[in-house]
Parts: sequence; C-alpha cells; structure tokens
Amino acid sequence: MSFLEFLSVFEYRRTAIGAVIIGIAAGMLGCHLYLRRQSMLADVVGHSSVAGVMGAFIGASMLSVDGRSILVIVIGALVSGLLAVGLTDWVARVSRVRDDAAMAASLALFYGGGMILLHIIQHSTLPNRGGIDELMFGKVSTLTAADNATLGVIAFIVVLATVVLHRPFHTMLFDPVMAKLVMSPRRATVLSIIQMVLIVCAVVLGIKSVGLILIIAFAIFPSAAARQWTRSLGAMMALAALFGAVAGVLGSWLSVVGQGMPAGPVIVLVLTAIVLVSFIAAPRRGLVARMLRKSVVRS
Repeated sequence: MSFLEFLSVFEYRRTAIGAVIIGIAAGMLGCHLYLRRQSMLADVVGHSSVAGVMGAFIGASMLSVDGRSILVIVIGALVSGLLAVGLTDWVARVSRVRDDAAMAASLALFYGGGMILLHIIQHSTLPNRGGIDELMFGKVSTLTAADNATLGVIAFIVVLATVVLHRPFHTMLFDPVMAKLVMSPRRATVLSIIQMVLIVCAVVLGIKSVGLILIIAFAIFPSAAARQWTRSLGAMMALAALFGAVAGVLGSWLSVVGQGMPAGPVIVLVLTAIVLVSFIAAPRRGLVARMLRKSVVRS
C-alpha cells in the first residue's frame, strides 16, 4: 500500500491523525524534560500511569462508564503521573536519596500497584475488561474519531498554554537562579507546577497509541533529535513537534504495510531512526560535523 493510498482510507487516516496529535504535544513538552535533564521522568510517568489507568477503569466501570475511553485513561494517567512526580520530588528533598533512586522508587511503587489492579480487573466481572492489557504496549488503531477529538482538545490546551508561558518557562529552564530573582518565590513555584502538569499531560496522551511502556520514546526522542539541529528553545520545540508528527504518520503507515505489525513499536523505531540520523548528520552537533572539525584542526 502506497502512502497516498494509506491516507485515502478513513480508518487509517483517523489513526494517523491521532498519532500526529500525540506526536506534536509530546514532542513539544518533551523538550522541557530533556533540557531539565529529567528525561527518565517520562518513564516514571509512563510506568506509574498503570496504577492510575487501572484505578480509573475500575472507578468508571462501577459508575457504568466505559473505562477504556480516552478521557478516563488520560485522567487516570494524569492523576497517578502527577502523584508519582510529586512523590519523587518529595523523597529527593526530605532525604539523602538521589533523584534517580527516588524516580526508581516511585516507578516501582506505582507500577507494581498498577499490575495488581490489572490482575484484579482481569479476574473480575467488570464490563469491557477484555483487552485492557493492550494499554501496556498501545494500539493506535483503536483510536476513534471521538478519541481524536478529545486528544485534539487536550493537546491544543497544552500547546497553547506552553506558547503563552514560553518566556517564563524559558527563563526557568536556562537560568533558574535568575527566574527566582525576577519572579516572586510563589509565582516561580506556581509556574513550575504548571510546567510539570503540562509535561505530564502531554506524556500521558500517548498511552493509547504507543502504550504505557514505550511512552518515553514519544516524549524524549523527538526533543533529543531536535536538540542536534538548533540552539533555540522555540525552534527546538517546533522541530520536535514536527519529528513527533512525522514519526506518528510514518509509523502508522509502515505498520499497515507490514501487515498488522503493532503501530506503537513501529512508531518508536521510526523515532529511533530520526534520532540516529540527527546524531550523525546535524550540521553543528552531528558526528560527521565533529569529525570534520577535528580533521581541520589537525591539518
């Protein structure tokens, strides 16, 4: 199937649109995690979301609501993701435990609890429990038009808020000391919380497409690739959004061409290829450019 034929089919086009929406939001906000040197926090959010998603499924099912709807999934993942991030920050602040160890503790706690809830769901009589384990690795082909509409609204709010708050976020990322001097401590704290909420929200949008396990790729790979091509935060975010969107479309298409290959892992492989090309061919930071500069200096 050619790429144009893929886009001409409504079901495939719907899948591609959902992947593009997720790629743009996760790519843009992933830049903030990358520049904060907290890339693994996306992994914490992804794994900790297991508990939130499963808990939200149980709560929604008891209220006769479809527990597998994208809104329920995002809300559950957002709550548990923020709790995990908050726990990580609290443990690192009040103890001598390093940030990476605190992340590992939060990840293990929420992921383990989520797996227990998944086991309970699979052995229960709750409706629509079949296929709930697919969220672990994602299935972008299950996105519906309603899902895309919900994702589009949330992504628009996240991107808009990020653009509006671009200047203070920029200062906080590159000069946190200056940010605390320019802003009041309360405002700096509020903006930091808003920034983290937006990041977590953008990350959990990709749960249904690439899954809870592989979501770190959608959040970090586009920003890591974009960083090789530019020094500007604005350009980096735009380029990361483009990379995320391109990977979403190409990965969805290649999964169809591959006769039923899971789209989530294929999207991750496309993102990996983009990162490798960027690391090698970027004009300033790429491996080829560095080797050429070294050869010129030696000569």
